Amino acid sequence: MPLAVLSAEQTAPFFVEAAEWIASAAGVARRTVPGGHMGFLDHPRELAKEIDAMF
Repeated sequence: MPLAVLSAEQTAPFFVEAAEWIASAAGVARRTVPGGHMGFLDHPRELAKEIDAMF
């Protein structure tokens, strides 16, 4: 099953650290996507491209 750990460019540093930990534990790389906490609202196309790239 594909797995991606995403965090946005404007994500608070402690969430980036948590995302890094999760990605490391899962054996995948964390990806950075445009926008902030609700990237699906402010950068929906870019987020959709990142999700689509998993498949």
